[in-house]
Amino acid sequence: YNAVNAYYANFIGEQAGYGATNASDGIFMGYGAGFGAVNASVSVMIGTGAGMSASNASNSIIIGTQAGRVTPARPSIGSGNILIGRNISLSAGATNSGKIGGVLFMAGLNSDVVSDPITSPVAGGTVGIGATATSANRLELKGGVGVVPLRLTPSLSTEIPTTATEGSILYDAQNHVLKVKTNTGWRTIAML
Repeated sequence: YNAVNAYYANFIGEQAGYGATNASDGIFMGYGAGFGAVNASVSVMIGTGAGMSASNASNSIIIGTQAGRVTPARPSIGSGNILIGRNISLSAGATNSGKIGGVLFMAGLNSDVVSDPITSPVAGGTVGIGATATSANRLELKGGVGVVPLRLTPSLSTEIPTTATEGSILYDAQNHVLKVKTNTGWRTIAML
């Protein structure tokens, strides 16, 4: 397979991992998965052409047909990324970022591969739905033609939960108001 320095790697599928130098501990599965993926150690690439020519994509998870595939118009991503979906990628050199289905974008993902697995949220991580996750906002929702960025499902006053977490927001359809849960109960924040 011409994969030099690819110790403990698993290549399954025709041309999977072909020429993947320094791809130790990787799993490349599918026709051409990880083909020419240089310096992609400890990565998982599953799907036809997944991670093809994705150099420096170490510690990444790339799943889907053509996901993370490098082309002249789509340069290689960096390390620590998660890509799930068909024919999607990230910006050139992106690190510790993710994309699911081309809709959900993430930045500031955990990049620690030495310590024990973490169970708490990563400080500084951001999420964008329909928008990139590179802004200073923890969550960014972007609308578009015919797309509302956020919809709160209406609740009746009789359905408002008493055990909701502080900071929860809901739309009270019976009284046409937005409410927020505080440490003392539900408070109206806007009349609609």
